[in-house]
Amino acid sequence: MDDEMRTEFDTAIATAREALEKFNEEPLVSSKRGGPRLSPWFRVWRDASEVAQRWQRQLAREVDEPSIDEELDRILGEAE
Repeated sequence: MDDEMRTEFDTAIATAREALEKFNEEPLVSSKRGGPRLSPWFRVWRDASEVAQRWQRQLAREVDEPSIDEELDRILGEAE
């Protein structure tokens, strides 16, 4: 994984953890129309979690799928 991908993944994880912590402290807040509503931290958590999940799927694919160079080396090694 390149540094930029790792940085984005780590940032998304950190943001999601912080947002979940803030949400757990105060899950409901009062609304302008009266009554409770979900804390805005829920939306922050949801969005950051989605970013982290996308990067996690990408990372899993990279681990599972050999690179073209690795596959070529394997094929050429078997042919010898």
